[in-house]
Amino acid sequence: MTGSSTECGAVKFSVLGPVRAWRDGTELDLGPPQQRATLAVLLVRAKRPVGLAEITTVLWGIEPPVSAANVVHRHIGMLRRLLEPGLPNRAEGNRLVRVGGGYRLRVTTEDIDLLRFRDLRDRAREAERDGVPVRAVERLDEALALWQGPVAAGISAAVRGHRVFAALEREYLAVVRDAADLALRHGVSRRILGSLERCAARHPLDQQIQSRLALALAATGHQAEALETCRLARIRLAEERGVSSGPELRAAHQRILEGDVTAGPASGGVRTLSGPPRQLPSLATDLSGREAEADRLAALADPARPGVRSLAVGAVTGPAGVGKTALALHVAHRLAPRFPDGQLHLPLRGSDPNAAPLTPLEAVGRLIRSLGFPPPRIPSDLDTRTALFRSLLAGRRVLLLLDDALDEEQVRPLLPGGADCLVLVTSRHRLTGLVAGEGACRVVLDADALEPARAAQ
Repeated sequence: MTGSSTECGAVKFSVLGPVRAWRDGTELDLGPPQQRATLAVLLVRAKRPVGLAEITTVLWGIEPPVSAANVVHRHIGMLRRLLEPGLPNRAEGNRLVRVGGGYRLRVTTEDIDLLRFRDLRDRAREAERDGVPVRAVERLDEALALWQGPVAAGISAAVRGHRVFAALEREYLAVVRDAADLALRHGVSRRILGSLERCAARHPLDQQIQSRLALALAATGHQAEALETCRLARIRLAEERGVSSGPELRAAHQRILEGDVTAGPASGGVRTLSGPPRQLPSLATDLSGREAEADRLAALADPARPGVRSLAVGAVTGPAGVGKTALALHVAHRLAPRFPDGQLHLPLRGSDPNAAPLTPLEAVGRLIRSLGFPPPRIPSDLDTRTALFRSLLAGRRVLLLLDDALDEEQVRPLLPGGADCLVLVTSRHRLTGLVAGEGACRVVLDADALEPARAAQ
């Protein structure tokens, strides 16, 4: 291991696989499983403070023993002296410091594989935006090579099941999908094939990963192996989950049979030559009197928002004329820089007296075309279109403004599958199903606010 030295020695960590640590190139014995798990929590929250309550919840669940705090303090003390030999008892040291009611591990990007992984991912996105996709694929493959197994391997399964670790596994899968899609689009699937095979072996029931592996195999001249990958995936799904293959796996199988694997991800590709879509209408009004509602919606894009990381959906509802679209549009423009992969705008015509509402099939098709996908290759059925749309957005940061929705059923197929996008929906209806089913944040503009809203226009 290499890296810059500090007065307590150069210390390196890994958490993308077994939890390990080295000091000046020598691997350290991290102690009993619970102490190792304590370090794992600090590593997955790298550079950020971790509250004592969060550590105890990860280690013991929602009902920790009365001794939990003392046990954690003891583990922290042992880890401090392990990372900084000769540190006196109760001394804080330079590496593992107390912050408020918790602790923070002081590390740099080069000190821990997780931060290096994220840095390479971000540099890959920059390379793609700069028009050098092959370099982006190389960086993504380098990032994926840092994964040596399931995150925090070696600690108890009960602890690893906590959402702080599950979120990292989802982050890994998103990068694998992104790398596979980008490599397929630009004819360099061979560069990513090893990483894709390792991921598919770890996630044998993940249809998105299995379909991408099959397409990558076909694109590199291994059609028989590609078809066998699809066949085995179908068997596993039937035997272990009692379900048939989904639209994405079926589409991949069909493309392999037709020899159509030279461009696009599992079902096509997001445009890159013309740049990301920028569809937001221009602003024509100010936001007088709506600042609180705008702040509430804008908070949805905060990566530190509480709760399990999931797709963020904001619903602005109320009667005609109260400023729903104006509010959503202001928020969309405000947040646009946080979504560099594009901003989509789609009028759904839910209350248009001169035109019928868009059907979900029509709406998904329009969004897919907005992402640069060739219209002749857009699937004809809703399920396959929805799978394609979500595949195109996997791992990308895109903002969607769905204006004038008719109801929840019109909106649901238009929701991306990952946690990197934000959807803002306006409607005259309350969209209660989106709040209950998708956890949407609803902002209701009632008739009492009509005059302030008009004044703002």
